[in-house]
Amino acid sequence: MSAVETAADVAEASAFLFREARLLDEHDYDAWLALWEDDGVYWVPANGEPVDPTTRASFVYDNRRRLEVRIRQLQTGHRYAQTPRSRTQHYVSNVEAERGEGNALLVRSACLVVEARFGEVHLWPGKALHELVRRGSNDWGIRRKTVTIVNNDQPVTSMAFLL
Repeated sequence: MSAVETAADVAEASAFLFREARLLDEHDYDAWLALWEDDGVYWVPANGEPVDPTTRASFVYDNRRRLEVRIRQLQTGHRYAQTPRSRTQHYVSNVEAERGEGNALLVRSACLVVEARFGEVHLWPGKALHELVRRGSNDWGIRRKTVTIVNNDQPVTSMAFLL
């Protein structure tokens, strides 16, 4: 991140991240997918800090087309790993935003996803980095989202829902 953040940048970024979290918790996957740019990339690295997803293992490394497939699978109701589907609560905090190249806004945040399923509760703490691009005067799109789970170097339960 390079340029100095403004209060307006942080407010816009926070509102966007809060809306994204709500859409995921409501399982409104079509609306969530609409937040993504055509060249969007969603990455959840494994084995420590994010390095290079083309040479290291990842939990998720999806382009927009793969996200569409993942969403369609979730919507069928027949995806074994999400039958019954997880109930989630996404928390977002510590939002920092800085201007990137062109019309991009680089947004760092702390995140916690609480997942409840089969009478168990799992916590997924992490940090997120979003690269948002301006679509219009009041709209942003996700070009890249990286979620680094704090304990990503440990065995994890099924992560068939979206962080």
